[in-house]
Amino acid sequence: MNEHRDALDILNTPGYVSIVEGYPGSGKTTLALAACGKRKKGVYITYGEPKESIIKKLEKVSPGSEVRIISMLSGTPEIAFSAIESALQTGSTVVLDTIDAMLLGINSSDSLRPFLQLIYASVKSKDSSLIIISEGTSQMAGQLRFIGDALIRVYITQVLGYPARSIRVLKDRDYKIHYPVLHFTLGNGMRILEPVDFNTFYEIKKVNYIRRTASAEPSNVIKLGSTVLTEIDEEISYVAAKQYIEFTIFDYLLKGYNVNYLVPPEESDDQILRDFKVVGEKAKNLKIVHPDAAAAGFSANEFINQIRSQMFQEHAIDVVNLLSEEDFAMMKPVNFEMFLRKILAINVKRNSLAHAYGYTDLNSTTIEKKYVKLLRKLTVSDGLLMERSIKPPGQLMNIRIDPEMGEMEFIEMI
Repeated sequence: MNEHRDALDILNTPGYVSIVEGYPGSGKTTLALAACGKRKKGVYITYGEPKESIIKKLEKVSPGSEVRIISMLSGTPEIAFSAIESALQTGSTVVLDTIDAMLLGINSSDSLRPFLQLIYASVKSKDSSLIIISEGTSQMAGQLRFIGDALIRVYITQVLGYPARSIRVLKDRDYKIHYPVLHFTLGNGMRILEPVDFNTFYEIKKVNYIRRTASAEPSNVIKLGSTVLTEIDEEISYVAAKQYIEFTIFDYLLKGYNVNYLVPPEESDDQILRDFKVVGEKAKNLKIVHPDAAAAGFSANEFINQIRSQMFQEHAIDVVNLLSEEDFAMMKPVNFEMFLRKILAINVKRNSLAHAYGYTDLNSTTIEKKYVKLLRKLTVSDGLLMERSIKPPGQLMNIRIDPEMGEMEFIEMI
């Protein structure tokens, strides 16, 4: 079967026994509660986590869901099985948290196997689904892998030096696994983030909304420094990087700013203006500048005069594609550094904001990193565009861009 199923679809498959593995704190309970919430009906059998804690998580993940919580702190495996069998009669998503605690005291595979087979047979004859959470502390729990219809691992990985929550789907019986690894966030409930194909071009047809965090607003950024450098990972296609930059400019134009857009010579003004038709009359507040360091004799002062003569000076934000300055940085790196020091000082005096974007392997990016106070990095992790402020250290963000719907959203990875 080729239908796309996310983790919550898998966990809610009628008749499924799903194993959710992971270390404490990785997000297993939240994932299981989100599955109950999606079905709107669940039974949660807990051995360790207090009922009050589970209720709080449920209210955050899926408020209003009908989930019955059964505490088994002093129950035997036989009592737990009876509770599971009873819950499966209700057509609910049933969660056992954790199998490790339930199996304490069972040391023999011979005594465990019939018990697990009985659980599996009970699920198969019902419309319910069973989620078994495992922390891997019991050797007996390892045998669950053989009877499970689905196996999902929840873990924390590092992206740009920051922890990011991930789900790996290892098994989904009879179904093709489309996305083996998915990131998720707990910022506003639980949100599983769907990967994007950055090698496919989608035309920007409109601007619907751009949702930034308050810290990304120009007035707040200027308090920290006048120039922001975003270093772009080489894995990101130029098309994806350009759309990210253009959405940023859309945001500023729609907020009433003038924008100076510095681009390399090969960028066509006509094409850029076609892209900016989506902002309507606001496009008149965009000035496209093609810096030419060779025409300025690779002189820092002449280069500054050249580009400033073409720019808005008042209520303006400068957006710089560093490919427009790369020949200067390669041919005359010392003069380029002098230019950077002077232009940074001018921006501070103007109390204006400049955004520079450059790929990691560019000379201009390497040199500019030495001087800026604000450094962000942009990378791709398992099909998601991720950004983080490195100087000063900041939160990891997923940047969701939908060109066809005209949406750009900054999602905190919590």
